[in-house]
Amino acid sequence: NARYASILLGPLDKVLRPYQKQGVYWMRFLEDAGMGGLLADEMGLGKTLQTLTWLSLPLARTEKPAGMPALIVCPTSLVRNWEQESKKFTPWLKTLVISGPDRAADFAKMSDADLVITSYALLQRDFEQAYMDREFSAVVLDEAQHIKNRDTKNAKAVKQLHALRRLVLTGTPIENSVADVWSIFDFLMPGYLGDYESFKLGFEDPIRAAEGSSMVAEAVLSKLKRKIHPFILRRVKKSVAKDLPDKIIKVSYCPMSDEAEREYREALAKTRLQAGGLVREKGFSKSKFEILAMLMKLRQIASRGKREAFLEQLRSAVEGGHKVLV
Repeated sequence: NARYASILLGPLDKVLRPYQKQGVYWMRFLEDAGMGGLLADEMGLGKTLQTLTWLSLPLARTEKPAGMPALIVCPTSLVRNWEQESKKFTPWLKTLVISGPDRAADFAKMSDADLVITSYALLQRDFEQAYMDREFSAVVLDEAQHIKNRDTKNAKAVKQLHALRRLVLTGTPIENSVADVWSIFDFLMPGYLGDYESFKLGFEDPIRAAEGSSMVAEAVLSKLKRKIHPFILRRVKKSVAKDLPDKIIKVSYCPMSDEAEREYREALAKTRLQAGGLVREKGFSKSKFEILAMLMKLRQIASRGKREAFLEQLRSAVEGGHKVLV
């Protein structure tokens, strides 16, 4: 659409690849139409960059009363990734991360921020105090599988958020998981797929009952896909291969949990005392192996955040049908 292709992308115009620009134009189109969308690009195609570009544009959504930032909700393991990506690509946005044991002091700062980032786990805990009565210009949910079950606390919390526009990100297609579709669209556009009982009767039950008849199941699935297709954008690496570099490197930042950080600080203080005593008693040369063992223990504590981030990425890769070498 020529109208959307003429959108000025500012400093990011030379950063975005052609298919990523199309993703931003698609988000703008849905925004103008008053709709929500699900960006389901394959892993590694830059969903975060596309989203930050859209959130940074001077659109109708951002011409808003003061105190209405955009909100990013993501797994704990991805909070710092979003922060780093925002600093790298959209440094002009005032970004506020709501995390850590002292985060309550930051609740009042949301009104002055352009972009607020928090995790699903903390959103649940802080909902009544920080989010219940607040309106956001947009809410973006990263990793759609965290709300696919309509009965989870994650799903119930995010669906109570007030926002002008909504976007969900995932690295895997959702049409193959019919039971998940309703919950995700219940967040994006409440009521579009009807209430859950109607959806269950019209789609979920017929597909389940028709397991022995692929033709019947295909017909119902086809009907559902036609209904949700305009609001889902999915590209795989093969389809945009000409726009990709030879090698994609993505750095994942893995902060320690509050509990692990406390344990690390305690272990670090203890290690310093023990190492200092050993060096004074035996000299550095004769203390090397004992000091190395202490450092390995510190490293194990510090690496716990990596395990959570790794499992998050592994699940996404497996659900997307990828092969992974660890």
